[in-house]
Amino acid sequence: MKPAAVTAGFIPLKRKQHPMKVLYLFGISLLCLSSLSAQKDIEGLWEGTITFGGIYSEDTHKFQLYLKSNGRKITGKTVIHLDNDNYIEMDIWGTWHGDRSVYMEEFNFIPVVGKEKEGQKPEFYRKYQFLHSRSIWETKLEGYWQEITPETFGEKRRRGKISLKRVKEPSKA
Repeated sequence: MKPAAVTAGFIPLKRKQHPMKVLYLFGISLLCLSSLSAQKDIEGLWEGTITFGGIYSEDTHKFQLYLKSNGRKITGKTVIHLDNDNYIEMDIWGTWHGDRSVYMEEFNFIPVVGKEKEGQKPEFYRKYQFLHSRSIWETKLEGYWQEITPETFGEKRRRGKISLKRVKEPSKA
């Protein structure tokens, strides 16, 4: 009886597939794909409310947030509507974390064209901490903001809550 053919010194062996390894690799690949889609899921226009006067205050203003992401980095704009004619618009940057949390800071005031001389400049800049949650019914960002001050735990530091929902884009027909 002759031995099996040998090609370049290699004898092919049949290996038994381990179902647990296959399931593990499949699960890891799904997690990686879902985290990539979640990063894109944060992009777009968000609308809701921002509170003033503390985290338990019910004094709210309309708040809009427009976000773009590039990997873990996030950039965008915030708009706080003080009333029908006045608003404050700021540039924002931040980081998207794998646990669905988002950290952002305002860094540049954008003056309203034609109202530069009316003193529509913000009193302070804010930093934000959000938690991004998705479900089949709604996608939302909820969290807190606080005034950026040299004293992190200063008594007079202003802060509040924010609740936002994604604005649905019009369907393209």
